[in-house]
Amino acid sequence: MSEQALETGFSAKQLMIKVLPDLLAVIASFIAAGIFIGAMGFNVLDAYETILFTSFRSVNGFVQTLLKFVPLVLLALAFTVPLAAGKFHPDVVLIYANPAQMMFLMNGLQFRDYERFQFFFIGEGSCADGLAQCYTTGKPALAIPCLGEREFGTVTEDEMVMALPPAMMAKAVEGLQALAARGIAYPIKYLGYVCKDSLVNLYKNAHVLLMVSLYEGFGRPIIEGMCFDLPIVASNAGSIPEIAADAAIYVDPENVESIFAGIKKILDSPEIREKLICNSKRIMTNYSIKKIRQELIELYCSV
Repeated sequence: MSEQALETGFSAKQLMIKVLPDLLAVIASFIAAGIFIGAMGFNVLDAYETILFTSFRSVNGFVQTLLKFVPLVLLALAFTVPLAAGKFHPDVVLIYANPAQMMFLMNGLQFRDYERFQFFFIGEGSCADGLAQCYTTGKPALAIPCLGEREFGTVTEDEMVMALPPAMMAKAVEGLQALAARGIAYPIKYLGYVCKDSLVNLYKNAHVLLMVSLYEGFGRPIIEGMCFDLPIVASNAGSIPEIAADAAIYVDPENVESIFAGIKKILDSPEIREKLICNSKRIMTNYSIKKIRQELIELYCSV
């Protein structure tokens, strides 16, 4: 079979129909395959009606799967006829990726017009969780590939699958590009322990300081962020409002939409950003070494 024939794609059903007359020469093998097909309760031609091959790799995957059911002598006959099929417009796009890559894909989709995604897991049925869910709702659908996909579809152990409406592909790409422009991209940089020099570099290259703890006794990173002229998004819990005062946008630390809105407000408004930085410079005068030293001396003298 020529490379050119494969580039256009061809139907597995067409492939099987073309070789049926030749199967009379290997009647014993055909009977063995027919017994299996009958026991499974489906027509092999209909089962492969919508499969299209676009590369030698996809053909190889099909062969490896079919070898489990059909004797090798049938396959030797089957793959001698080059066929062709036209292009088609998909109803759903499937993307396979590891969990970290999938996280970035979802973040890209959320970058504009944020919405909270909700996914499902019914068990051994990722087609229902992903493909069917996306097709019926018109929304992205994340699924965990099932055992069948991993055994017969060569899906690796660390892969997940995202079903997307084709119209959302451009939105996903634009979101990923916007995130990458802000230094958020795959592969993930695992920082581990951050030394002082690295911490300074991180502060210098940050756009926002996000401090959404459920509780803080003081919150030193807030003061450190102010030193590097960073606008602050902080939780309205613990001592944080007392420390950050009017130099932060306050959010609900247990509400994702609230946190997202706080970050977006700073990134989208240079005026708000400058106002917060200006307020932080005023607050920083309360935490100067000179003032703290003087207050400590006065405290000791009063005891």
